[in-house]
Amino acid sequence: ELTGDVEENVNSHPYREIVRRARSALAENYNNPILLVDLAHAMTAEGRTKAAEKYIRAALALAPNNRFVVRSAVRYYLHLENNDHAHAILLKTSTLAKDPWIQASEIAVSSVIGRTSKLFKDADKLLADLKTLPHHSAELAAAVATVHLSYGADKKAKALFSKSLTNPNDNVVAQAEWAA
Repeated sequence: ELTGDVEENVNSHPYREIVRRARSALAENYNNPILLVDLAHAMTAEGRTKAAEKYIRAALALAPNNRFVVRSAVRYYLHLENNDHAHAILLKTSTLAKDPWIQASEIAVSSVIGRTSKLFKDADKLLADLKTLPHHSAELAAAVATVHLSYGADKKAKALFSKSLTNPNDNVVAQAEWAA
């Protein structure tokens, strides 16, 4: 419910206080990449996407292989529809070869830009060989399932979505709901 005039409502944006507190915390802990990402998220939610970019870039410079930082930066650049840059961030990450969370992101972003990930075949084979799926591989299974679905391989997609839903996170549930 809107109360007061428009200017008052603009100044009471729910993220304004988060931005203020994050900037204050950064004054004491300027090299905290998680705090930088949180500040960028709040600024983006306020609609200040260009101003948020310097914080995303700083977080990536401080922690270029941190899963949270990398995936947050990728989401930020996808939000800006700078899909190729988002993909490049993933490809530069040294943990790409061994981190299923980063691999899931790379497979998903490859799909967004209309390419098939070079990781797809190996991930598909690995997931097919697993009888039970560890929690850390659920997003990878959902990403591979989504690619199968886009290729019309509904049976493979369904099997992988079933595996991914045995121990899902929010992203896996969202992908499965979308696929359904």
